[in-house]
Amino acid sequence: MPRPDDDAATSAELLIVVERSGGFAGLTRTWRVEPPPADRTAWLHLVERCPWGAAARPRAASGADRFHWRVTVHAAEASRQAELGDDFDAPWRALIDAVRAGRLPTSPDRRPAP
Repeated sequence: MPRPDDDAATSAELLIVVERSGGFAGLTRTWRVEPPPADRTAWLHLVERCPWGAAARPRAASGADRFHWRVTVHAAEASRQAELGDDFDAPWRALIDAVRAGRLPTSPDRRPAP
């Protein structure tokens, strides 16, 4: 996982990393985007929609094989990190899905699929 002192984290205008761990095999998967300057504002819109303060303490997940998510954003303005369980809200879903797909959604305000 990138650290603030890594070259990639400090040289990128914006770096968003999503890490998922747990599940049946306990494996960790990592996705990242470093959007070009032309897309930076749209990505920051997705980031700002997320309730960062509420995500400081993930809700306890019940059941075996649950996933644990970590979202880290390094931007020129600030860096932030959130730890989430499987039951995250729509703004988180939009950001995580976009990072996993490597592209912005067609509409940043879309609702997650049921």
